Amino acid sequence: MRTKLLVLIIAVLSLLAGIAVRYALSGAGFQVAAESTGTAYDHPPLHDLDGQAVALQRWQGRKILLNFWASWCTPCREEMPLLSSTQAQSGDASLQIIGVALDDPEEVAAFLQETPVGYPILLGGNELPTWMEQLGNRATVLPFSVLFDEQGKMLSTFTGKLDKQSLETWVQTHDPQFRL
Repeated sequence: MRTKLLVLIIAVLSLLAGIAVRYALSGAGFQVAAESTGTAYDHPPLHDLDGQAVALQRWQGRKILLNFWASWCTPCREEMPLLSSTQAQSGDASLQIIGVALDDPEEVAAFLQETPVGYPILLGGNELPTWMEQLGNRATVLPFSVLFDEQGKMLSTFTGKLDKQSLETWVQTHDPQFRL
């Protein structure tokens, strides 16, 4: 009887430890960025769907919300309408949302034909997972978003799907005037 109880306790503790490790690795939620020496402008080569090189410096002077996604990622697809409406609401004001697809260009183009968005979508090469890790996404999970200030300094990261409340709370921590 005592042995069975001990085995049950060990099993429950193991289950709880596994859940805690999984949660820690997923890093769901937002985190203030650690001191970073780089900026949004220190990035691997990026290009638009037409193959034209794009530098994030193009949006210098505005906060940048960089959203890493893929067309096969369900949570990524689910948050895109919110990001699109947020960009429409922000207009050319203080926040620029930019999607960075970790996907095949043809898949991205096909997805965007069905589900257009109101913000730029960029593609990169094999360096994107390494860049995501450098930005704080150690588990390289998607979706993953990074908020940069007007000078390109990383402010905060968000791992997981953004909803209206989490997006507003996250951005407001760095811009109290931000409203959705």
